[in-house]
Amino acid sequence: MTLPEKTQGNGAWHVIALVCGLLPFVVLFAFANGIPGYLVVIAIAVAAVLIGHASASRRGEFRAAAIVGLVLAYLGLLLAVGLLLVRLMRLIVAG
Repeated sequence: MTLPEKTQGNGAWHVIALVCGLLPFVVLFAFANGIPGYLVVIAIAVAAVLIGHASASRRGEFRAAAIVGLVLAYLGLLLAVGLLLVRLMRLIVAG
């Protein structure tokens, strides 16, 4: 499957990538509590990374927004994995 070379219509992809990059942080700080919540955030962040890569490879006016969304998705993934590891270590040491 090849990506379309025309720049029209890719702006929506770029904005969606930015929103998906912000979504792991919203879910993490608003809804995630404990190990199951962190696993949900990791799944959301992985999906955001995939969407970000697909969007950043498309040409268009808002390509920078897609790149920012991709960076945010990676940061959200790193944060969620780190918090999950800390929670698991605390569980192992205390138990």
